[in-house]
Amino acid sequence: NAIGCKWIYKLKTGVDGKISHKARLVAQGFDQSPTDYDEVFAPSLKATTLRAALVWAAKMKYRINHLDVETAYLLAPLQHAIYLKKPLGYNTDEKTDCWKLKKSLYGLKQSGYEWNQCIVNELTRLGFVAGMADPCLFRKESDGEI
Repeated sequence: NAIGCKWIYKLKTGVDGKISHKARLVAQGFDQSPTDYDEVFAPSLKATTLRAALVWAAKMKYRINHLDVETAYLLAPLQHAIYLKKPLGYNTDEKTDCWKLKKSLYGLKQSGYEWNQCIVNELTRLGFVAGMADPCLFRKESDGEI
């Protein structure tokens, strides 16, 4: 059963004051059948974990790295077949009226879960280890250094 989608439009102002137009296609996840997904929970870093890590790093004079993965959900592969109706106004010569998604899309119920699985797998592959008290805190040891 194909689910709907819609365009979300936004104006963004850059640091230079320039205005840019942004458009994001989002799935209408409220149309999803429970057979389209198994899990929807995705953890987030606890505030106490962040504070403790910052205090510890300052005490040890360590450098902390962080990053933001833009459009992260769009990078995560889907575990279930999801079909998306083409957005209104999208005209092509294609014979189908829907697409099979290969990756997660904003608006899908499982997108957060799928992204979490994707990033955890990649960090683990790179040698990082998740914390026992907070699975969102990763560390990597190399030559006796963290």
